Amino acid sequence: MNLYIIEMEGGGFGVGEFDFAIVAAADEEDARHIHPNSSIEWNPIYSQWRLVQFPKMDAPTSWPHPDAVIVTRIGLANASLPRGVVRAAWIAD
Repeated sequence: MNLYIIEMEGGGFGVGEFDFAIVAAADEEDARHIHPNSSIEWNPIYSQWRLVQFPKMDAPTSWPHPDAVIVTRIGLANASLPRGVVRAAWIAD
C-alpha cells in the first residue's frame, strides 16, 4: 500500500470544495478512483461518482472524473492502514 496526494488539474474550484487529499491506495490507478469524501465512490457502471449508501444516486460533487485527477506518490503506507482517505483538505473560506 502506498500514499498518494490526489488533486484536481488546475487546482480546486474555490470555497466549499476539496482542494486535495492524501490517500492510501494499491497503485496510482487505484488512488485516482478514491474521492476525498469517503461517502462517495466511483461507480464504473455509471461512469460517475455515486453515494456509497445509495449507489444508484448521483453524488453532489465537483470532484473531477478520475482521468482528470493528478496523482503523486509520496511514500509507503503503514501495513495496517486501510485503503482510502487519510486526510482531505476542504476550502472553507
